Amino acid sequence: MKRLFVIMLSLLLITSCQKNVDTKSGQNLTKIDVLLDWTPNTNHTGLYVALHKGYYKEKGLDVNIIQPAEDTVIDIVSSNKAQFGISFQEYVSMARAANTPQDVVAVAAVIAHNTSGFAARTSSGINKVSDFEGKRY
Repeated sequence: MKRLFVIMLSLLLITSCQKNVDTKSGQNLTKIDVLLDWTPNTNHTGLYVALHKGYYKEKGLDVNIIQPAEDTVIDIVSSNKAQFGISFQEYVSMARAANTPQDVVAVAAVIAHNTSGFAARTSSGINKVSDFEGKRY
């Protein structure tokens, strides 16, 4: 739940440039879209619980959770068609390291420990884990 709080706090802090939406209560809400990385599953439970319990509205957010086409989250967020997206760590790394880097940044982790690995180009001279020391992506 602590990680969900960090994610939601990040969403709240970063959202400031969308139109406000009037609700029945007269409260102005900031409208944001959150893209899922995959079919809704247990990794997304916190997002849906917060939506259904009204936690977003309590913080002034009108959250729309969207399931986009597979592997499109980075492209959609970097083109400003959505404010937030859940993506795999390696996809974010690849997007930032591309010849034409995409304008995305990771702000929180949904899973406590990454289940992925690192890779490097053969020409980089990186052959073992210790070769990553001092490197950046």
